[in-house]
Amino acid sequence: MTRATATPILDIAAQINNLVVLRGSMHSSPTTRVTATGQVCDAVLRVWSLDGITPVREQVPLTWSGDPGRFAAAIEGADLVVCGRVRQRFFRSGAMTVSRTEVVVSGLVAMNRRASVKKVLGPLLEAVGSMVDE
Repeated sequence: MTRATATPILDIAAQINNLVVLRGSMHSSPTTRVTATGQVCDAVLRVWSLDGITPVREQVPLTWSGDPGRFAAAIEGADLVVCGRVRQRFFRSGAMTVSRTEVVVSGLVAMNRRASVKKVLGPLLEAVGSMVDE
């Protein structure tokens, strides 16, 4: 059985204007590709509605750098909570420059691991709450 790991979100203050929290299920297992800057993992998350039951017909591309096993919970069909930031990436494809909008993952945990979800979301909620109180 794969164990979910919680990754603390770094530099919350720097990311507070570009913050994403998603709940959904993994469309498929992540794929790994090697770029000039190192190893990158890509995956697709099927987003859930607010009731947590009805799948929405939207899919969100996810990406993270480094070890493919960094987020062990990222397996096909897993119900997940994902935190990160939105990025638009430009790259060459043939003779054209194309772009892709994706979520750069900084935290990913299995939804059924309540303590891990709270550990990942807690600092984010505190940061957003402090902005509202200002």
